[in-house]
Amino acid sequence: MRVTWISQGGYICEVDRCRLIVDPYLSDYGEVTRGLTRLVPPPFTAEQLQPDIVVCTHDHLDHFDPLLIPQLDRIYRECTFVGPRSVVRHYAEVGIRPGQTVLMAPGDSQTLGPFQLSATVAYHSDPTSIGLVIEAADKTLYVSGDTEYRDDLAPQVAHVCGGDIDIVFICINGRMKNMNAEEALQVVRVLDPRLVVPMHYGLFAENTVDPEPFLADCERAGLRAMAFPLGREMVLKDVIGELERYESH
Repeated sequence: MRVTWISQGGYICEVDRCRLIVDPYLSDYGEVTRGLTRLVPPPFTAEQLQPDIVVCTHDHLDHFDPLLIPQLDRIYRECTFVGPRSVVRHYAEVGIRPGQTVLMAPGDSQTLGPFQLSATVAYHSDPTSIGLVIEAADKTLYVSGDTEYRDDLAPQVAHVCGGDIDIVFICINGRMKNMNAEEALQVVRVLDPRLVVPMHYGLFAENTVDPEPFLADCERAGLRAMAFPLGREMVLKDVIGELERYESH
């Protein structure tokens, strides 16, 4: 599996030439409508995303880009659009046909192409928010989406994953109903993945945090952790293998 961070909570996951896009935000909608200051330019255009499946974990502009999503629908007419109730409602509002959408709530699972997708709980200001477990190519990933910390969050995610997780992508910004780095550390200690990757920083000046203290805390806790570079494709078996080789010396 190949994974590319596209900023905030957004990722491209590719297996066997099938592309799953999670929470893409590429426009300037937040700047125009909310006065949010973009810190980095979009790493891709809509034409470069080439999605087969799009999942928006909740209906907030930096996870459901209201300019990008209808553009993707116009360009990629065979694309499947997935999300919780608030997102599916917004898909309809921007003109995506019902036959293209898949509704998911916590506890639901769907097989789409090579991907097995399972929705997990997420505690956020959009009450229908979900996290996402992605299983494909012998790898299991957990993308937290936006969520506050709760004591039952990690146990519920672990139950969905069967206790075996390769990578956790977890929000650490601590603002706007999201857990902070200290709380994220509590979650990943329970999940004990092979690799921890922080997310939800570095996009807006008004809503960011330095990931380095979190990475250092993970290392002190005995967890492998790294920040993914923006816009660069990462081959997961190589990333995990390299970390394991480094730690064995």
